[in-house]
Amino acid sequence: MTAQTPLDPRTEPPEAAGERETLTGFVEYFRGTAVMKAAGLSDADAAKRLLPSLTTVSGLIKHLTDVERYWFRTRMDGQRDVPTGWSADDPDGEFRVNDTDSLADLVKDYEAACRESREVLARYGLEDRCRCLLYTSDAAD
Repeated sequence: MTAQTPLDPRTEPPEAAGERETLTGFVEYFRGTAVMKAAGLSDADAAKRLLPSLTTVSGLIKHLTDVERYWFRTRMDGQRDVPTGWSADDPDGEFRVNDTDSLADLVKDYEAACRESREVLARYGLEDRCRCLLYTSDAAD
């Protein structure tokens, strides 16, 4: 593993490790990459749309926050009523950024979602099956 530096606080995934360590090493590396790429941007720059889509740095951080909560808490752990920025009425809602969204707060929420994911993951082994609840009507089953 490569050591962290002030310019790059990420830890490289292990070059040789077991399955769990390798998988979590890569996930942690990519989580760190998202935060590192957003670091130093102003709220205005992070909310700036440079493409015709809703894609912004802030929107991507919001989206990744939803991804963490959906895949780990809802799909893996079977939790209900996990907060999300999107809905059937607004399927792109987690990408929408408004004037009250500060990048610092969005990153803080993303980091909280990553901690929640780590807590869920710690309760399961690689052989365990997910609960696989969906946000659709089969969540009530």
